[in-house]
Amino acid sequence: VDNEAPQITITIERPFSVSKYEITESEFAAYLSATGAERTARCDVYENGRWREAERPVDTGRAGTLPAICVTWAEASDYAEWLSEETGAEYRLPSEAEWEFAARAGTQSAYHFGDDPNQGCPYMNGADRSAEREYPKLIGALCEDGFADLAPVGSLQANAFGLHDMHGNVWEWTQNNWTESHAPGAARKSTRVIKGGSWFSYPLWLRSANRNAWEAERARMDVGFRVARDTSPEGNR
Repeated sequence: VDNEAPQITITIERPFSVSKYEITESEFAAYLSATGAERTARCDVYENGRWREAERPVDTGRAGTLPAICVTWAEASDYAEWLSEETGAEYRLPSEAEWEFAARAGTQSAYHFGDDPNQGCPYMNGADRSAEREYPKLIGALCEDGFADLAPVGSLQANAFGLHDMHGNVWEWTQNNWTESHAPGAARKSTRVIKGGSWFSYPLWLRSANRNAWEAERARMDVGFRVARDTSPEGNR
């Protein structure tokens, strides 16, 4: 894929950690309650076989352990800032490079579990046979993860770093502005990089290397986030 090229070496200079799970609805609700902030008034939703912009967010209160959705880039960043104030540790969104490093978990294959998406249903919630029954257009991996759309975080197996849902469930915001390639000096756009694919994504979009652009001020029912923080070499920060 052109926007994934050229292949370059990136040095991550500071040790870091990322959250084991995607931030959940209950965690995001705690932030909203504590700060009085409100989720964006509009959100792209998938209904009756098409995407549309809804006048208000979809009902995201189905279960507290579902990943938080209908969250803009700014809202995700604000959550990280609030969490920092609450805990005394400095949380933020992961960079694109950090996110991919965490997703790969030391592998060089298309997915952290290998190259065959049809073997991925124990690890990734994407378009597959489970989704196809509910959404007939989503003919993806030829296996079943048991979820037609969103899954509670941690429902599937973790990668070698102990991180869940790095492939699928929801796209995840990163810090980075979008570039059309990894070429040095590539122009940065106002859109932001999202990674990981979602329950709605075909296998190609679930690969560790895949990257996509999304408008920072626009929310969508399959875009969420996880947080990162710098750590000391001793691991006590």
